[in-house]
Amino acid sequence: MHLSQESPGFLISDVARLLRRSLARRLESGGLNTTQARVLTFAARHPGITQSKLAELMELAPVTLARIVDQLSVDGLVERRQEPGNLHAWGLYLTAASAPQLATIESAADAIRGDVLRGLDPEQAAAMVKALRTVQSILSAT
Repeated sequence: MHLSQESPGFLISDVARLLRRSLARRLESGGLNTTQARVLTFAARHPGITQSKLAELMELAPVTLARIVDQLSVDGLVERRQEPGNLHAWGLYLTAASAPQLATIESAADAIRGDVLRGLDPEQAAAMVKALRTVQSILSAT
């Protein structure tokens, strides 16, 4: 078996690792880690998402996510609200105090995006995004 470092799977995995590392470095001064940043980002995109759905989307054990949400709640960044009509469902909502953290996350993501795209011409960047969306679609369907 020949495991090439040029295989798409290896390259995508390695790029993802490097992106996470770059994001972690940029977030550490703001007191967030990448998992907390992902929780805040998902909660911003999906207000009222349940912890079980969020754990599924993030591929985290529910108990792991619960600890992260507990800490974000103690920090005043998220709150749990009981969903109308369902006594067992609690949705996650961002608080106003999360706005500076979201701005930090967005700024870090913009800086990383700038670093990545600086080495590509516009056609290469568009082709990369198109190819990644195609791969994402294919893998999501399996």
